[in-house]
Amino acid sequence: MNENWNWSLVDKVVYINLKERTDRNEHIKKELEKVCFPPEKIIRFEAIRAGSGFIGCAKSHLAVLKMAQENNWRNILILEDDMVFEDDDETIIRTNNFLSKLNNIHWDAAFLSASYYIVNAIDDNFFKVNFAYLANSYLVNNHYYEKLINNYTESVQRLTNGESSSEYGLDSNWLKIMKIDNWYGIYPVIGYQRTDISDIEYKEIDRTHQFTRTFDKMKAYGSK
Repeated sequence: MNENWNWSLVDKVVYINLKERTDRNEHIKKELEKVCFPPEKIIRFEAIRAGSGFIGCAKSHLAVLKMAQENNWRNILILEDDMVFEDDDETIIRTNNFLSKLNNIHWDAAFLSASYYIVNAIDDNFFKVNFAYLANSYLVNNHYYEKLINNYTESVQRLTNGESSSEYGLDSNWLKIMKIDNWYGIYPVIGYQRTDISDIEYKEIDRTHQFTRTFDKMKAYGSK
């Protein structure tokens, strides 16, 4: 365990965990301990079961954002319980620098890990994100809660009405606001989703390659 992590920017971290997934609860608690996240900032949110995994996911993230808004937290780091953090010295330095830079600009949301497709490099390891999937580790700033709540509410409504998850799933519906607002991300990402049985897709999923896409490959989608 390396105690050089600096999480002072983050007001609260909320991880989303289904009641029956005690294995994942233990996993994410160990991951947060591994990266020295202050225990007093950590909150577990019991994931919502719904008609489909995609609806439950969207409802859970929506409820967490509403909790942040009701408590007027300065910002929130939302984690899914399958997050795996890298914890080597270089990652710690990169993360601390990213959070420090974030603290000095106007930002709406920021990824610690995601599947990036279209990004613009602003500085070393600091990207403006215009197109990215996967909601397993992201920060949301206080002033942006309401806008993202509205976006997630639409996602829940559309999915409940039977519309396509590829268009209205949580991490698809947010693309229309991501491309016009101030979303940032660290690169390389500082973690990934562990290979496991997905409670959304009901099968084993290995998405590691989606978190390690090279910048050269991103250029094919319009990154620069």
